[in-house]
Amino acid sequence: METPFDNEHFKVGEVKLSYKVKTRTGKFATSADSAKKIFDEIYDGDYDHIERTYVIGLSRNNEMVSWMLLGVGGVSSVVMDTKVILQFALLTNSSAIIISHNHPSGNPKPSRQDNIMTESIKKGCEAVEISLLDHLIFTSDDYYSYADSGKL
Repeated sequence: METPFDNEHFKVGEVKLSYKVKTRTGKFATSADSAKKIFDEIYDGDYDHIERTYVIGLSRNNEMVSWMLLGVGGVSSVVMDTKVILQFALLTNSSAIIISHNHPSGNPKPSRQDNIMTESIKKGCEAVEISLLDHLIFTSDDYYSYADSGKL
């Protein structure tokens, strides 16, 4: 039987959802320090070149189930798109996420834009019942944790 979407006036994209855990990582993010160790591997120690932002997805017991490069910027900014972050979290069936980016300037202090973006991501996560556990900002010598600073 032909549906209304089968004719040429309704040719639109089709969404297919699929999620399969291939293996357990054995990496747990139960604190900013343990999350930093995971991100150190992902960033491969390169915090000084250009800004990049990553997200890790976590299971209910805070085991990392997935990660994704969200964006690559310049020496002073990188875009974090709340919709892409939420899409990642939903498609990977994550119960919680931790986002991160680096500051090549060497100053881990969050900018006004970092604060605005973190609040936007937090509100989006709350809307779909996913926990934003932390937002970490890295430099080669230090890091800033929104959770440890009481801002989440």
